[in-house]
Amino acid sequence: MGRSCTGEDEGEGKQPKDDKWKRNYKEPAPLTDTVLLSNLPKSWTWVTVAQVGFIGEQSVLTGPFGSNMGKTDFQAHGVPVLTIGCLKEEGIFLDNAAYIAEKKAKELERYKLKEGDLLFSRMAAVGRAGYVTQELSGAIFNYHIMRLIA
Repeated sequence: MGRSCTGEDEGEGKQPKDDKWKRNYKEPAPLTDTVLLSNLPKSWTWVTVAQVGFIGEQSVLTGPFGSNMGKTDFQAHGVPVLTIGCLKEEGIFLDNAAYIAEKKAKELERYKLKEGDLLFSRMAAVGRAGYVTQELSGAIFNYHIMRLIA
């Protein structure tokens, strides 16, 4: 069980007994060379994945594959599974989503999206990205997509 950057026990929602967990926390190194990066609006700044992602076991996670979720798990309705076709330049859409049963979705809890997560394509149009809205919260993402945990 990991700790969130707020000090809560991940998955339990409890505050730690003391501040000992802070001894293991290391502040991510700031970006020092942004010369080759594009200009940003004045209120923005360049940051690393570690600075915006969940501080814990994995900040970036690829969706389930292989025996975790196969063609036999898909059905006409249920919990949406975001596929590479859902991630478009304009955002994330459910028009190409697959669906799995609630029971299967509970087995894949680790891959459940929450509002604020960032998704990136890792196949086809590599680098296509999208922001998970409240509407998409609770959906699962497949192995063609990587998630940066908010």
